[in-house]
Amino acid sequence: MFNDAVEAEFFENLDGESIAEKISKRSIHRLYFKQNAYNWICVSTNPPPSFDLHDRRIPQTQIADIALSTEEIMRIMLLLLSGRLFFAYWLVYADEFHVTKETFESFPFPFSILDALDQQRLIELSSSFEERLPETIQYKLNAGKRVGTYNTAKLWHLTDQSDEIFLKYLTNDPKRVFESIQRHVAETIKTVTDNSSED
Repeated sequence: MFNDAVEAEFFENLDGESIAEKISKRSIHRLYFKQNAYNWICVSTNPPPSFDLHDRRIPQTQIADIALSTEEIMRIMLLLLSGRLFFAYWLVYADEFHVTKETFESFPFPFSILDALDQQRLIELSSSFEERLPETIQYKLNAGKRVGTYNTAKLWHLTDQSDEIFLKYLTNDPKRVFESIQRHVAETIKTVTDNSSED
């Protein structure tokens, strides 16, 4: 569901290159993502850690990956898929629980017209994001195992900066659109929190 007319017009008129065109199955430049989400989408350059009863590192079962054509595209995508902009898109077009490669691929972005300064700024933000990811780890007990998740919402102060760059290429009114997206995300998280407190 759209939050308002501003968001509706923005998402219904998105234009750009398909992210699917940037996927290269044999590439070493991979992003890992949790296949379900709640208040944020967990995307990272390495799978979040999980441990068994004896504190030994074990693989997670609800993790998938997407391989990108170049390291630069991977770093830009790390920011794009982790921010409020894409989270709002996911709220509108997905089922508000499952995270799929197809949803990622369906988001269009004009990669080819990113100017050099913006690309450099995105790479810098991506490095900061990756460096801070370990600080966001949260664990949930599941059948005795400690299953880790990166709470990337804690890094929205970084992805808000990258979202502002992305929106310059996606709309003529980036400030108004971003305010609409921020309201949508804030209202959704508040609703989920309120409902959870009643359980």
